[in-house]
Amino acid sequence: MQDERRMVISGYVPFFNNASTVEQSIKSLLDQEPKIEEVVAVDDGSSDNGAMRLNRRGVRVVRLSENQGRGAARARGIAETRGEFVISVDATKMLRRNFLQVALQHMQDEKVAAVCGRNWQPESENSVTRWRGRHLFKMNTPFRLNPNAALNTNGVLLRRSAIAAVGGFDVSRRHSEDLDLGRRLQQAGWTIVFDPTLLVDELVSNSWAEVFERVWRYNVGMNDRFSFHSWWKFVRLAWGVMLRRDFLARDFVGALASLSFPFVLLVAWSGWGVSPRDDKHSS
Repeated sequence: MQDERRMVISGYVPFFNNASTVEQSIKSLLDQEPKIEEVVAVDDGSSDNGAMRLNRRGVRVVRLSENQGRGAARARGIAETRGEFVISVDATKMLRRNFLQVALQHMQDEKVAAVCGRNWQPESENSVTRWRGRHLFKMNTPFRLNPNAALNTNGVLLRRSAIAAVGGFDVSRRHSEDLDLGRRLQQAGWTIVFDPTLLVDELVSNSWAEVFERVWRYNVGMNDRFSFHSWWKFVRLAWGVMLRRDFLARDFVGALASLSFPFVLLVAWSGWGVSPRDDKHSS
């Protein structure tokens, strides 16, 4: 039975009000080689018609009665599947066709618990998208293969036995559930691989408010309570790093955004930290 289970590859997509993109995310799993035996969509309390559209396509949808957040949705995705290897992608993204094939090669090392991909977006004339690419996705950064990376679940292949060994996703975490799980995996001696050739394509645009919240969430860590010390970290990031990159790119609209970012945080931080809003399950 155990050997049979190890042969199964499962997939899941958590989503929350992502009707416009979740079908593409699911399709990117179904297009992988080798074929994924089972795919589940976890509806984290959506109010749009995403679940209905997936049902029409024959996709199995597990619906949570109310929005519970990323940790709970990802834990449910693991619980509703059975394969030793579980591939997932956020509902605002899609995996390139070679993702699973390459990620499985890394999994030949039995110490590897997860293989993560890289966020990618097309070039854009939109000032918000350019700023997102520069500071959130770091499009111009020449990344290398990293065998000791932080866990990022934007697009990832997981080893079920490793996840189970450290207790799985923390269902109470509305964000940074991947950072938390990744730390526990590494403390237990598991390896997390980041392979920058595994591209995870972004399917949505963001407003300035949305992209600011995403940059905050990427960098705030697991303790999102406001303090002067934590806010000052963002001041140094925005004015010491981001602003310099904007000027080098001759993007003066982006520079203005970076200049204002810490002040936006002062107003928005408390709401981002305690709100049940789940940002449409985008990383």
